[in-house]
Amino acid sequence: MVAVQRWYGPDDIPTDLGPTVVTLGNFDGVHRGHREVLTRVVREAAERDALPVAVTFEPHPIAVLYPDRAPAAVMSLEQRLDALESVGIGAVLVIEFTAEFAQQTPEEFVRSTFVEALGATAVVVGKDTRFGVRNSGDVETLRRLGATDGFDVIALDDIGEGVAVGARWSSTQLRAEILAGNVAHAAQILGRPDRVTGTVVHGDHRGRELGYPTANLSQDHEGLVPADGVYAGWLLRLGVDPSDPDR
Repeated sequence: MVAVQRWYGPDDIPTDLGPTVVTLGNFDGVHRGHREVLTRVVREAAERDALPVAVTFEPHPIAVLYPDRAPAAVMSLEQRLDALESVGIGAVLVIEFTAEFAQQTPEEFVRSTFVEALGATAVVVGKDTRFGVRNSGDVETLRRLGATDGFDVIALDDIGEGVAVGARWSSTQLRAEILAGNVAHAAQILGRPDRVTGTVVHGDHRGRELGYPTANLSQDHEGLVPADGVYAGWLLRLGVDPSDPDR
């Protein structure tokens, strides 16, 4: 798998960038609804001999516009980028979301980002996508701009198989399931088990009293931790075992 190109602002975009197929979103969790859209981006890009690109924001827009209502992130930015890479996205443009950026009109955002910076030949989004100042841009805005600026617009339902009637895969629902400890429901939304990544650190050595080894994750971890409870899971160890360099 080719490593995803990571652009932390328009200045990082190569000047010789060819045609692209672009999508837009926060992609927190990169759940099954996101993957419906992302998979179409990758397929559309292959058919057009273009680069599949995801545009995302950091921090979450709500954290800037309404800090007291900011949701807990399901994924760190690095986890998000890794997950986008696993789907087949070729490049990710991370836009720093600021109060000033939030004042861009839909037209300003689309033309400066999709058209001028990325040279999009197509934009693939979910049908409820909103963008621009006060979320005033929608799919119809994209279609209007695409007709004048030369890109196609493909709008998809991000409702996957197994979703209740009238519901949809969403980061909000995913977050609620994890925080409630409903990891099986969260896994259904994600299409895989939830993951938390961190460094193993020394704890209170309670494993000695319990009769089996335990591992304690640093508080400086990545990923949303579920409610207190006992869960079955898997451990993936990365790096060299300091007690045995050959392992």
